[in-house]
Amino acid sequence: MMKIGSLYILDDWPKPWEVLEYYGKAVKLLKFSTVDRADDMDNPFLGEPDDEIERYRDELERQAILLLTASFEAIFRIDLSLRTWRRRRVREPHTESMRNRFANQDVLKAVRFEDILDAWKKELGAGARVIGNFKQVVQYRHWLAHGRYWKQRSGLTEIGVYDVSERGNAVLNTVPILPEIEYSPPAWHESISQA
Repeated sequence: MMKIGSLYILDDWPKPWEVLEYYGKAVKLLKFSTVDRADDMDNPFLGEPDDEIERYRDELERQAILLLTASFEAIFRIDLSLRTWRRRRVREPHTESMRNRFANQDVLKAVRFEDILDAWKKELGAGARVIGNFKQVVQYRHWLAHGRYWKQRSGLTEIGVYDVSERGNAVLNTVPILPEIEYSPPAWHESISQA
């Protein structure tokens, strides 16, 4: 557990690689339940038409996109919390300017995620396209999280969980996240393949 001021950051928050792992296994489980157990009377999908099963898979993917985007957001919020924490000595590049930019703001609650991404875009001067591409994902995530009752305006017509992962990782490769934030898969973990 990490402590920033009076805030405790839990060790078990879902990391992006864990969300991808969950999604891959859930898709395999859905496939197993619908194909390999087609004659099993206890199968909850027995007799379901293929288009209904595809709808379940689409919903599963939307849920994974929602959680994956939130996981990337957690990385940026934890990073900004560490940078703006008053007792932290300024050693890393960008920390002082980010601290000044978000002075007197509750970076975990009151600062919009888009504002954090915009601050990095302004701070780095490079990577604007990469950050802009991820901001589309954030808009898509808002649409998912708030019930999908309005016309989706992120500019993304179709996006999959692995597309979101690529965009999120591209931003993480652009922004210098503080090294004490552990969000990468452990060395023993197998590479996650697309389902």
